[in-house]
Amino acid sequence: MSEIKSQAEIAELEHEIMVLRAANKELRSLQEIFSKAFNENQTCMAISRQDSGVFVDVNENYARTLGFSKEEMIGKSVVELGIWGEMEDRQVMHQELSEKGFVKDAFYKFKRRTGELGHGLATINIVDIHGEKHLLTSFIDITERKTAQQALADSQKLFEQIFNSIPLAIIINSFDGRVLEVNDAFLSRNKIKRHEVIGTNNVHTRIWKESGRLPEYLGDIRRYGLVKNVEAEYYTPAGKVRTVLLSGILINWQGEDCALTISNDITELRQYETELSRLDNLSLMGQMAASIAHEVRNPLTSIRVFLQLFESHYNYRADKETIALMIEEVDRINDIISTFLSLAQKKALTFRLQSLKKTVSDLMPLIMTDALKSDIYIEKELNDVSPSLIDENEIRQLLINLVRNGIEAIGEGGTLKIRVNEDSGGVHLVVLDQGNGIPDDVLDKMGTPFFTTKPNGTGLGLAVCYSIAARHGARMSFDTGPHGTSFQVTFPVPHQNIA
Repeated sequence: MSEIKSQAEIAELEHEIMVLRAANKELRSLQEIFSKAFNENQTCMAISRQDSGVFVDVNENYARTLGFSKEEMIGKSVVELGIWGEMEDRQVMHQELSEKGFVKDAFYKFKRRTGELGHGLATINIVDIHGEKHLLTSFIDITERKTAQQALADSQKLFEQIFNSIPLAIIINSFDGRVLEVNDAFLSRNKIKRHEVIGTNNVHTRIWKESGRLPEYLGDIRRYGLVKNVEAEYYTPAGKVRTVLLSGILINWQGEDCALTISNDITELRQYETELSRLDNLSLMGQMAASIAHEVRNPLTSIRVFLQLFESHYNYRADKETIALMIEEVDRINDIISTFLSLAQKKALTFRLQSLKKTVSDLMPLIMTDALKSDIYIEKELNDVSPSLIDENEIRQLLINLVRNGIEAIGEGGTLKIRVNEDSGGVHLVVLDQGNGIPDDVLDKMGTPFFTTKPNGTGLGLAVCYSIAARHGARMSFDTGPHGTSFQVTFPVPHQNIA
């Protein structure tokens, strides 16, 4: 019986030995698999003691990435090797391990043997080896990716800085009209917020005067790849019409073909061109006036003398009223000729340094009298300004012409404002009325000699004003709208005046 028991025990022992051998074989197989997976893995892998940070093992890729050999790293701690880019990150890592038991996909900076900083994406798990806690670390070197991302971010930042520093308005459109991007100058010019325009497709219909031209414009960019200097008009937020030159180019924006348009506001340029043309016309008219005035005035003088004789003669007493009217018309012709002569550039002028404030103040009684006849209130804002080099009689004539134009524009009732002020641009004389504004179709003709919209006007009042401004080296401009018109004459700052 004892013998049988002994044989059973032997058989059981042999079975246990066989199971143990199989388990050892499987363990060696797993160890071999782990070793291969660990050492041949393209991911950087390491095993270190949790308490001391001493490396128990590292794979070749881990050592090579950090610039060491395996032998140099095993047995050394992370602190001794100095491989943490920022030690604060190590403290955060240990804190997370104590709370969660693992760290997953964390971004850390590491330091190579050369001192060069790199970027890694790491996963760390706590493992038990022979009853001692170790850290199994695997990370991917993403330094090149980070460098590329940073380069892209820097490039985008540089683009945004350049894009938004350009003083010309820029807009990027898809070919269905959607706004993809605009620069700061576009937002500032149109007084809108970025979120109000990005993604919309109605911004052009709001600001283009002829919005129907947009599809044709975008179509040309798509067809030819480049469009230059297309002249167009747009509305400002205040409802004013300004002129721009549009240049567009076909670009790829975030994977989509679209149009980049640069808008150059040339309103002032067109105004300067008009002003130069006007001045040329005034110069020509002045030369004509000087040459023909004498020839015209002599016959008019003779006609007036004979009309006065007829008026006093008994035989013409029945025609006395008609003759008086004829004399009045002859005098009116002489007044027109005198005004026409004032367009001449070579007038003898007496320039003196004088404050425009004083000139306007001295003229206020006459202005108030004119305004009172039409029940118009005169509002004045006469600030202290530097003396300007002016011919007082000419400036009086300029102001009277502008004021009377304003009174006629208002009609009866209302307010006419006269302002004198100074800024870095010069000394300004401004006359602002509350009329109905100047019609768009006559804006380009304003100041042209003999052009008038008044039934009994001569068309010389504004022309004379422009001529006086030109002789003073001043610039005259106007701004008009449905609520009135302001004329501004800007005189050079005193140190720029030339006697």
